[in-house]
Formats: sequence, C-alpha cells, structure tokens
Amino acid sequence: MADNSSLIETSFSFLHESPSHAIPYIILLCLALSTGVVGNILILVCFILNKAIRKVGNEFLFNLALADLWITSFAEPMCLVGK
Repeated sequence: MADNSSLIETSFSFLHESPSHAIPYIILLCLALSTGVVGNILILVCFILNKAIRKVGNEFLFNLALADLWITSFAEPMCLVGK
C-alpha cells in the first residue's frame, strides 16, 4: 500500500511558504464554513417549525442537512488547524 503522507505534506506546503497565499485560503474556508453552518441550520429549523414538510421523502433532506452540519462543524475547521 502506498504512503500518502508525502502527498498530504506537499499539497498544502504553499501555505507555509507564502503567507500571501494563506490569507485568501483561510478566508475562503471561513466563508464556506459559515455558509454551510447557516444554511444547514436554516434547513433544520424549517423542518422543525413547518409540520407540512414533515414527510418521509423530506426526512432524507433533514438527515442530510444534519450530517452535513456535523461535517461542516467538525471536519472543515481541521483544514485550518492542519497537522
């Protein structure tokens, strides 16, 4: 099995070499993080408050928004922290 650690180390090495590239990257990640969190919370709130959309087919969307909120809240910030 191939070792992918060198691939991971080299893919984000530009952030350590040039801070001018790191700032737009961090801003983009923060924008994606905030948009994802707000959007998924809005979907969850709409599903909870509006009883008319509580149908079997829409439960999939509720679960998808919940899972995406989990990933957005915990996995994406790890991109900013790094190794």
